[in-house]
Amino acid sequence: MFLENDFLLDIARGKVPGMSCVGKFGRNPDININDAPEDVWDVGGLWVPPTSARIHAVASTSTQDKGSLVTTGFISSLSRTELHDSDATFISDGISVGDSILNDTTKEHSIVLEVVSESQIIMHPTRHNKSFQVGDTYRIITPLGTGASIIHVMGLGETMHSQDEWVITDGTTSVATTSPYWRVFRSHADGAADRNNSNVGDVSVTALVDGTVTAQINAGNGQTLMAIYTVPAGKRAYMVNTSGHVNRIGGSGTFADLTIREYPFAQYGFSGNRLQHYGSLATDGSSTYEKNFKPYKEFEAYTDIVMRVASVSHNNTDVSGDFSLILVDH
Repeated sequence: MFLENDFLLDIARGKVPGMSCVGKFGRNPDININDAPEDVWDVGGLWVPPTSARIHAVASTSTQDKGSLVTTGFISSLSRTELHDSDATFISDGISVGDSILNDTTKEHSIVLEVVSESQIIMHPTRHNKSFQVGDTYRIITPLGTGASIIHVMGLGETMHSQDEWVITDGTTSVATTSPYWRVFRSHADGAADRNNSNVGDVSVTALVDGTVTAQINAGNGQTLMAIYTVPAGKRAYMVNTSGHVNRIGGSGTFADLTIREYPFAQYGFSGNRLQHYGSLATDGSSTYEKNFKPYKEFEAYTDIVMRVASVSHNNTDVSGDFSLILVDH
């Protein structure tokens, strides 16, 4: 049910100019007493960002995460569910129902529902009426395995502005991103051959030269679980709330100390970090900690925001957490 005067809802719906919402959530399923501190993300241990804007390599641990480019072209006309390309040969190219359609101009994604003719396909309605437009370039990708055929990489580019791209997977063979990234703080797996499938293997996004994993999609998750974010250039972020959870591990009396740490001037790699929030979790099965900030907590552009587990009482402790931000043009 929509509330008539819900300011956060209006931001999420794109009705407040210059503002947008960001939600980050993550999980670290195995933290030992002597290994803490660890960050709340898929890989475990401490998250290590690239030392410079780097080309990243995308690779899976499974050969089933593999896709193939079938065709590319320009949209000559369209409706919300129809795509026309007067120069295409969709039938001859072997385009199939379920193949992914990537709009490289607007960064939108859809799937093929029907191949009508050599020049026309029916696609699933996109989320926004203007996501596909005449003149946009597109690619159509088909899965070659049971897992993900596409990885959507999202982060910040060389100027620390928001940047994203799709990478066609090639199983265990690394595929380089087209552009360099200072940060990758979210990735999705798309284009599986079946709606019940996701990425079969662990898909890593690794900074070349540094050789460090910037993001990872663990098998079956379909997206990164990393409570980590970097404020883009030209923005300020305001933390609305945060929560943490100690998940069931079979022991009693488990506790974890959860923190939010701020790394200012992230792109320079120095200036240290600051503790911005501290909360404790204790459980005999499961426990939740929640904090609503009033006023909202402010973070400047170029700041890494990292959720970190400072300590745990038991080995193999499973911790998850999240935080919500409002981004404001600045």
